[in-house]
Amino acid sequence: MLFPRGVDELDVLERARVEQYMLDHIDALLPGFLPTIHYQRFISPREFQKLHNLNSSVTAAIIPPGFQKPDNYDPDRDIYYVGNTVRPTCEHATSAVASGLRAADMIHKSDIRRRT
Repeated sequence: MLFPRGVDELDVLERARVEQYMLDHIDALLPGFLPTIHYQRFISPREFQKLHNLNSSVTAAIIPPGFQKPDNYDPDRDIYYVGNTVRPTCEHATSAVASGLRAADMIHKSDIRRRT
């Protein structure tokens, strides 16, 4: 979710409102996704910066030639990452959408493997 430039932290009420908004609307964008969420945690832009040493601003920097974005899935931590900072390699909003679709597909395939 994007916030205006300079907004890097939310108070408790605004954080709860944003979390609920995302949960209320995620199935409209990714039908069937909500029941697959086993853990959720809202990370503010400030927390994101602290955790990953990356700016969450839209296209904060141009990726240098040869840079390889990390994969959407970390098998050691069993975490799927989505957004413009992970694969596929692009530098625009479509990359964030594509990474979300890619992660959703990986989760779906993983779920099918677990069931069989």
